[in-house]
Amino acid sequence: MHADQTHGINDLRVFYLKNRKPVDIYADLATKKYLKKSFSYCFKSNSPEYPATLKMNSIKKNFYFKDGKKKIHIRSLKVKHGNVNCICYIINKKLAYISDVSDIDKRDFKFLKNLKYLIIDCLWYREHPSHFNLDKSLKLINTLLPKKAILTNLHSDLDYNKLKNKLKKNVIPAYDGMRINL
Repeated sequence: MHADQTHGINDLRVFYLKNRKPVDIYADLATKKYLKKSFSYCFKSNSPEYPATLKMNSIKKNFYFKDGKKKIHIRSLKVKHGNVNCICYIINKKLAYISDVSDIDKRDFKFLKNLKYLIIDCLWYREHPSHFNLDKSLKLINTLLPKKAILTNLHSDLDYNKLKNKLKKNVIPAYDGMRINL
């Protein structure tokens, strides 16, 4: 529920304006409370000119989306991000997305082992209280053994080409516009 993840919420209005239908968003209980308090105008109609543009939904441990005829399974796991919780998403038991993390409960490793893709926080080289650094990311990758690991949330001191040249073949830095086929 921290600002860099939520304060762009008003930019979702354009999707409402285009489709004339509230946009579904998903949040855990603490984030729901924060969003409804901080951005109440997004969830309540104040007048016909200012309708509710977002529809709040709860994130469950397991939930499903439909993409055409395909059913997409998403499992959510709480992870630590400094003093707050964040959510990791595991998609179809093939990909884990963990963008803001400083600690993962070892009991949850069973959901993260041997995935096709592990997208993991890697802020910089030195230690950080709320994020994995390169050493912690690589240690976790060696523990979880994904087929391919993608380092994300990279700070400017992690030069893409230098980093790419130091990493094993199955570990790559993320880049804007990157796509993955599941």
